[in-house]
Amino acid sequence: MSNPFCSYSDKFCSRDNSYKEAGSVDGSDMFHGPASLFGGVEYQTPWQPLRLKLEYEGNNYQQDFAGKLEQKSKFNVGAIYRVTDWADVNLSYERGNTFMFGVTLRTNFNDLRPAYHDNSRPQYRPQPQDAILQHSVVANQLTLLKYNAGLADPKIQVKGDTLYVTGEQVKYRDSREGIVRANRIVNERSAGGDPHDPRDGKPP
Repeated sequence: MSNPFCSYSDKFCSRDNSYKEAGSVDGSDMFHGPASLFGGVEYQTPWQPLRLKLEYEGNNYQQDFAGKLEQKSKFNVGAIYRVTDWADVNLSYERGNTFMFGVTLRTNFNDLRPAYHDNSRPQYRPQPQDAILQHSVVANQLTLLKYNAGLADPKIQVKGDTLYVTGEQVKYRDSREGIVRANRIVNERSAGGDPHDPRDGKPP
């Protein structure tokens, strides 16, 4: 059918089909050239996995990139069956002479989470205060602060009645997770081995 905008200006009657700069949006060609009607309806059947479709298309296959395609009907019909939450299969009859079959896979990338196997948090088992300055205890705490709490170059200092733990958090995006782990490590002052040591006996 003719372009209804032709009544406004003759420039809308034709469309420039030549290639210009790839990837650019050429708004000057919008609403130019011959027009066509198209549309469709979709029916959800009482059987939930099955949907039916009817489409009226306005394509002109005489100048298709695949060559001239025979078209006996402008109506296309199809059925879509949902196999699972992530897959559909569809069967259609198009152009009045061609059967089509397809599979559609879907996912929501917002629901995908990378598999990350982290060490468990140390248990909260506070030990007597007098063990804090024992070298073996401090060495064990520094190791856990590095490998379990994610602190780079951790340091433990005591000034008066205050204990300071410093280090750069390089493991957890949520720094609160590292703080919770560091607090538990510092409060666990046993000089013995620690079941939460992620190094499995390897040196720091």
